[in-house]
Amino acid sequence: RQFNYKSGYKSANGKLLMGGVKGFNMFDPVALDAPANNNNVLITAFYLYNKEVPGGHKSVLNRAVNYTNKITLSHDQSVFSFEFAGINFSNPDKVRYAYKMEGFDTGWNYIGEERKAAYTNLSPGRYTFLVKATADENNWHVTPACVTLIIQPPFYQTIWAYIIYVLLLALLVYACA
Repeated sequence: RQFNYKSGYKSANGKLLMGGVKGFNMFDPVALDAPANNNNVLITAFYLYNKEVPGGHKSVLNRAVNYTNKITLSHDQSVFSFEFAGINFSNPDKVRYAYKMEGFDTGWNYIGEERKAAYTNLSPGRYTFLVKATADENNWHVTPACVTLIIQPPFYQTIWAYIIYVLLLALLVYACA
């Protein structure tokens, strides 16, 4: 209740005067700095088989996903998705998103207002999920949020399995000779 109701006035030079309980305030709206185009984005949720994964002990997430920089999955955890949100208080209705999975996607997926990215059946390997947001469609030069994703191979595709295969083959050749 610092300003009185209907106590505003715009002067001829464009300055605004606002009457308050202790006098009036005057400012030039042209001289105000425009807020920075803050296009921060956070990864807000991680889903396995369409069920949100909580962070904590006995989970693939050691802590909440927005504080996680690496997720390790087994080969049979192949259906997952990320949810994200742009932090833009000046134009929240104009926030648009783009994402990509480095190592899988060849380029950015521009998805408009959609806030979820889903993947199925990725091969074992190391990937980096990146997501960025903007309220100005001409300015996609922002720092994306990212998380590294490691999908472990099944046992029969590990180095130990290949060593066992070679040893068994050598044993078989030796036994047949």
